[in-house]
Amino acid sequence: MYTRFFKFLFRYIVIAFAVYIIWFYIPDNEMKFNDKITASIALIALIIAWDSAVSSKSSGDIAQKTFEENQRSANFNNFEQRYNSLLALHNDLHKSVGIFLDSPDKMDGKGGIAASGGKSYFQNIRKMKTLEEAHNTLMGHSVISPYMRVLYHLLKHIFTYSTNPDIYKKYTSPLRSLIRNDVLYLVALNTAIIYKDGSLDDNGYQEFQEYLQKSDFFEHTIFTADEYKNFNAVKSEVEFSFDQNFNIPIR
Repeated sequence: MYTRFFKFLFRYIVIAFAVYIIWFYIPDNEMKFNDKITASIALIALIIAWDSAVSSKSSGDIAQKTFEENQRSANFNNFEQRYNSLLALHNDLHKSVGIFLDSPDKMDGKGGIAASGGKSYFQNIRKMKTLEEAHNTLMGHSVISPYMRVLYHLLKHIFTYSTNPDIYKKYTSPLRSLIRNDVLYLVALNTAIIYKDGSLDDNGYQEFQEYLQKSDFFEHTIFTADEYKNFNAVKSEVEFSFDQNFNIPIR
């Protein structure tokens, strides 16, 4: 309010000063009475036009700032809405993966196994000799693959919104805390190989792996000694070592 008043006052002080100069400092023999009136009107009109242009620019700047604020707010709301939707789906699928991994073998009543459960599946994954074999076993699994796809899309959504660590870690850190260690183990296997066989062509997992690395997904993960031993054995057998492909220690 005070700013507007002082601007208004300043405008009329400038006009009054300019008119004063015309009427009292310019002799009548150099400028006739009618010419002074014309000059005064023209000067007043010029000052008013200038002030109007300044006010218009200020209004335009305010409008642009308001538009940008509204745009940021809309983008944030859209991001939050989709994030919450993907997070809810992630949690449902994570629960399904957990139920599967906790499931025992189904026995046939004769001492044999009618159907292998998630516990056996996980143990078999751990015992595989190569990272490639474990990776290929995970691909296309009816329970695990949908979870991996949603986790990837959730991370991609976060990093598409912002690559600023102060922002994306507000979302990736809580997400990381929701995931079980055995599921993280499978996530590590799922993204460990980023090249197609015998070439340097990206197999589609490189972006997923990059998101996981930036999010420090495996920084506080605790694996058992057997799992760690298994990874050490794998390192020496794959064409591209685990360190080269994943660059995150499993401990």
